[in-house]
Amino acid sequence: MSHVRHIIGCMTGTSIDGIDAAVVRIRGRGVSMHATFLCLASLPLGRCEGPLRRLAAQEPMTAGEIARLMSDFATLHADACREAWKDARDSHGAPPSPDLVAAHGQTVFHQPPHSWQLFQPAPLAAAIGAPVVCDLRQADLAAGGQGAPLTPLADAMLFARPGTPVHVVNLGGFCNVTILPPATEGADESSRLEQLRRIRGHDVCPCNHLLDEIARRGMGRPYDSDGREAMTGRADGSMRREVRDMLEAVGRDGRSLGTGDELGTFATRLLEIASPADAAATVCAAIADLAASTLPDQGPVFLLGGGARNERLVQEFNRAAGRGRVEAAPMAPEAREAACWAVLGALAQDGVDVSLAGVTGRGPCRPAGLWTR
Repeated sequence: MSHVRHIIGCMTGTSIDGIDAAVVRIRGRGVSMHATFLCLASLPLGRCEGPLRRLAAQEPMTAGEIARLMSDFATLHADACREAWKDARDSHGAPPSPDLVAAHGQTVFHQPPHSWQLFQPAPLAAAIGAPVVCDLRQADLAAGGQGAPLTPLADAMLFARPGTPVHVVNLGGFCNVTILPPATEGADESSRLEQLRRIRGHDVCPCNHLLDEIARRGMGRPYDSDGREAMTGRADGSMRREVRDMLEAVGRDGRSLGTGDELGTFATRLLEIASPADAAATVCAAIADLAASTLPDQGPVFLLGGGARNERLVQEFNRAAGRGRVEAAPMAPEAREAACWAVLGALAQDGVDVSLAGVTGRGPCRPAGLWTR
């Protein structure tokens, strides 16, 4: 029987709107592993949300405030892991404890080569009774890469299919795209590595960052739930072209996106000339136009990330990409990044470079991760 591990991946995305903990069953090792998503637990950030937003907005905080935030944040991760693991045991026959927890931490600054995913692993390891790995981006950054996106390699383990390319569009705080070549079943390790080198991925533009800012400033709420207000709006033609040009300019130089790319001032300018519903509808159309334009003409598309719950954004993407290309993904949209992080943790544990030079632009890379065993 192949080696089996059960790994929890934890993600708090750049939208800073909650924590996701996904349990993934891993059979085998290295790039020949098979990954199966089992379950997801999602929790609000609670008292961590305000301080995390302040820190990500580059507002001054004392060392004591940051220390208390890191402690509270680790406790929140432990709560999310316990909830996910209970489901994994009760519904999927998982063993008494996980083999590993892979935690992303909260990105509070990202302008390569400098990046900070705030996290404190030791309290989580003590609370869960399992090894913890975090800081997976730093090895890539140290090798001259952008440190992002790291998810394309994990996407291959979760979503690749034999006989057809597959395209993963993540509609998170930022929109990013993974282009997966057809999987080759039964390939040996060297053939599999060669196939994985053909994976491409890139950040496209701000997504939920901009939509949530419109909701906060124009609708008086943290986000437009399911895109309901955007569904009532009209996507203005000239404004849509302006929004697309602006979004395209943000991602044009091929760098990974992060702090400073959230476009809050642009949201304010849009709301000066359009209603909140029209502004949101127009931004949804522009994001869909730009993301669809980066995809090859052939192959199914999975829409994932929190933005895949936005009905207007999905409607606009179907229009831009062509109806029939978008297929139902094999997991809840919001589970993708946490599930990917579980897979990346397994790969790092097996000594595999978790970043792809063809995606991040890095040179030779040291093994990734800060480990608490």
